[in-house]
Amino acid sequence: MNLPRRALAEIAGGKSVFRQVIETGGHPASLERLLHGEGDVASIDCVTYAFWRHYRPEAAAQVRVVGETPSSPSIPFVTSIATPSSIVPILRNALHRVATDPRYAASRAGLMISGVEDVPDGAYRGLLDYEKQAAALGYPQLL
Repeated sequence: MNLPRRALAEIAGGKSVFRQVIETGGHPASLERLLHGEGDVASIDCVTYAFWRHYRPEAAAQVRVVGETPSSPSIPFVTSIATPSSIVPILRNALHRVATDPRYAASRAGLMISGVEDVPDGAYRGLLDYEKQAAALGYPQLL
């Protein structure tokens, strides 16, 4: 939530922006709530929004982008903290294989994946800076 919090901190002036914040458990669920009039705004990652525009154009036509957050290095592939560290390189290798093997070209196209890149963990640490910056601007919580 650091990206939207940082973006909102610029305009919040240290005051609450929303009367209520609801966590739906997923971006598609947040979009569905908007469609049913159960919210005014939702923070949706660009990949989910692209899928929605592509696969649900009628629904996507009922929402619009009102602002964008600061950039993030990449949308990460994640695994459970309980995944043994010896398995992580195996998972990375599998992702790279799927990203380059011609046999998976149709699947990649359907998933809108043009490639998989190794992004160092340190690149994501900047997202924690957004949290600190938002707090410094008087917006420590997304409300």
